[in-house]
Amino acid sequence: LTNVIEQSVAGPALPPLATPVVFDELPGVFDNPGAYNVRVGALHDRALRWEIAPGMTIRRLAEGVASKLKLPWRALKVADDIAAQLEAAEAAREAVILVVDESAVTAGAWKVRTAAIDAMPRSTCSVIFSLSVPAGATITPQEASKRLAALMPRIGPTARTTWFSGGAPDQLQARLSEEIVKLRMALIAEDPAKSVSDRALSDAAMETQGIDVVAQPIVSGPGGGP
Repeated sequence: LTNVIEQSVAGPALPPLATPVVFDELPGVFDNPGAYNVRVGALHDRALRWEIAPGMTIRRLAEGVASKLKLPWRALKVADDIAAQLEAAEAAREAVILVVDESAVTAGAWKVRTAAIDAMPRSTCSVIFSLSVPAGATITPQEASKRLAALMPRIGPTARTTWFSGGAPDQLQARLSEEIVKLRMALIAEDPAKSVSDRALSDAAMETQGIDVVAQPIVSGPGGGP
């Protein structure tokens, strides 16, 4: 092994990568797309590396919440194609949580992307805003609603948005848990129920109990029928 390492170091240098690796875009170990799973993105210059508190990033919070819920999740990169990404997520029946930095989305590309999210008539997306609150101060629900409505006039006043005080990871953690559960329940409720059948169990029921699970049951007695 030492010789292999020495030869690699002494040998010619490898050519540079054609495209630099963007580590934030590499899939995680549990990056599993699928119906009723979750995507998490952040409208912030540092994306999921955005630190809500020292050492506490959005990614770390999302991982913790998903682990407690025993739910697969994956990162969503918020870019100019965010509307198309949300449409794709809805088609795949995936829930999307976007954590938004209030101070970052008031101008530039973030403002355009926020407007695109707000313009979507229907989405499987919930938006959690980080609102700036001075140290020692509090914010009333009425004031928070006004600020949300200013950022997203269409969906700001609805149940599709919520907020937490910037710098409070415990609040964000609670919001993430709540919104993930609400979105997944809404998705499941929207979809028609699917019948589940197991040929082996059906055959066993017929052979051992004489029960035909395919036939419509009939209830005997007064008022009986299929």
